Amino acid sequence: MAVFTLALSESRMAVPEEARFQNQADTIVYRMQTDKVLDWKWLDQTEADGRLVIHMEENGIPFLYRGAWQPPGGREALVALAQETAQSETNPTRVDLYSRPPSALENPGTTFQLELEGRRYRGTAVVLRTDTGYQSLTLLRDRQAEWESVLTLRWVFVGVVLGCIALLAVFSWWFSGRALRPVVESRRRQTEFVAAASHELRAPLAVIGTSVEALRYGVSDPDSLRFADAIARECRRTGRLVDDLLTLATVDAKNWSVHPAPIEVGELLREIKENFEAAAKAEGHSLRLEISAHALPLVSGDGQRLRQVLAVLVDNALRHSPAGGAVALRCRRDGRWVRLEVADSGPGIPDSHKEKVFQRFFRMDQSRSKKEHYGLGLPIAWEIVRLHKGRIHLEDTPGGGLTAVVRLPRPG
Repeated sequence: MAVFTLALSESRMAVPEEARFQNQADTIVYRMQTDKVLDWKWLDQTEADGRLVIHMEENGIPFLYRGAWQPPGGREALVALAQETAQSETNPTRVDLYSRPPSALENPGTTFQLELEGRRYRGTAVVLRTDTGYQSLTLLRDRQAEWESVLTLRWVFVGVVLGCIALLAVFSWWFSGRALRPVVESRRRQTEFVAAASHELRAPLAVIGTSVEALRYGVSDPDSLRFADAIARECRRTGRLVDDLLTLATVDAKNWSVHPAPIEVGELLREIKENFEAAAKAEGHSLRLEISAHALPLVSGDGQRLRQVLAVLVDNALRHSPAGGAVALRCRRDGRWVRLEVADSGPGIPDSHKEKVFQRFFRMDQSRSKKEHYGLGLPIAWEIVRLHKGRIHLEDTPGGGLTAVVRLPRPG
């Protein structure tokens, strides 16, 4: 709309200027037709008042009029360019300035625009029939002042548009803030509720778990033992869910922080391997540590949080690997990153789900998601890596399986 308004304003500015120029041309043509001798003083005044360049010829011979002023680039060069433009074949209304019109009632003419030495001109050329042959008029008007007015108008429009955009941005920011305030407040209350509920559920779950463990020692009936085991199993499962919900609620409330310190990733991977080695053997899996013999760079991070990330990834890899499968822990330099990998030999997952698994409560199907998990481990790992300014994603393992990749920035 601003561009349309600007174009309309420029066209309206040009109309009176064109009409004025045409009136000046008509006046000079009338004087050439009616006066036997043109007054040089009148020509000087006409040129000076209108910033015109008047050039007249009779039968191809220029009048002995030198003009009231000299345009940039020279008067002769400007007139020659104007005459060439008037007679150019590319001019749709071209006129021959060196031939006698067939009738005195017709004055062949053309209008055109040209530029010389960085200045713009509006021009017209007319041929008049006389008793002794013909006369030609080449009239030019300096449009510099008009062009400067157009540029000023454009800058004014740019300023107005930018001002309107700024005001609109401020209003949008204010209005969207007010509109989103109920949503933000609702999310805050929801986060607080989840955190409070998770915190309150911890105590009764601990009591239930302890009571069930005590009950199992005093029960010998197989059915009662089976029920006690089911209660204990579900209690542990619910406890893990409560812990995960409390962790995510803390993240959403932006109350979760990391305490960075220099960490040797090789030692971190060795510790994780030792912690999960017994679980891997119990499931019939092999757990390998594959790290470079060369010294690995240190990373700056929260050791406890990074252990939590690796624990989630290794636990997933062990659960999704078939009996007798292998899980590998790897680490290497990757440019300005330190790359940690946890590779399994399981069935893998489709490419379309490789990003979705980091969404909360996302579960593919029963073959890939066991009942004791709620799909919160990878979202928590993603949040921890994000707080470390790192990246986490999934890749296909060469030969089959899935590789979880964590990239942490190297310090400095």
